[in-house]
Amino acid sequence: MALLVVHRYFNDNIIVYVSLGLFALLLPEVLGISLYVYMYPYFVIGYLFNKYGLTNKIASFGNKIKIILSLLLLVAFVGLYMSYTNEDYIYISGTGIVKHLKQLEPEINLHQLSIDIFRYAIGLVGATCALIIIRVTYNHIGKNTSMLLGKIGQKSIGIYIISTMFFNNFILPHVPHREEFGYGMVILETVVILSITYLITYMLEKNKLTRSLMLGSR
Repeated sequence: MALLVVHRYFNDNIIVYVSLGLFALLLPEVLGISLYVYMYPYFVIGYLFNKYGLTNKIASFGNKIKIILSLLLLVAFVGLYMSYTNEDYIYISGTGIVKHLKQLEPEINLHQLSIDIFRYAIGLVGATCALIIIRVTYNHIGKNTSMLLGKIGQKSIGIYIISTMFFNNFILPHVPHREEFGYGMVILETVVILSITYLITYMLEKNKLTRSLMLGSR
């Protein structure tokens, strides 16, 4: 919604986008609003990235420059990740920098602001690294694999809805000792849940009523 308003009435003014982002950090953490505040910059960056054709501009860089930039980003991500703590999780610390609102003694919490800035930084660097890895992988995988990944991507909304509503709320909480799972078990769990949610989404799309109720007629 914010993107549509700024695009239509402010001609994608960067100052307006930044001002809205700063204002969002002042909002109280109710109704899960911190999750939207956290995602806001990435939506804006992705939109502007596409609008100004930055993908093609980056693709025009020489291979040497792209390799150097990729390595620098990877090193930066590793460095940031090594400093990541439980406090930096969005679900634990939230985003709002105004504290003590309930006590009617509002004050700006600079420590919270530093957490938000750090989280945005590692998120942006990490997302960029992920896109680079996806691009390199996509260029070297077979046609069948790329088609499979494309089909999964087309049903990503349904997969997300079903996994959140059913698996996260009703199934996974009852799986014993999940905190002790190793990387191999987590990967296996991901593949199994992804496969099941994909099939459920596929079946829901076949029926008009379930498609409308669960997937918004998608």
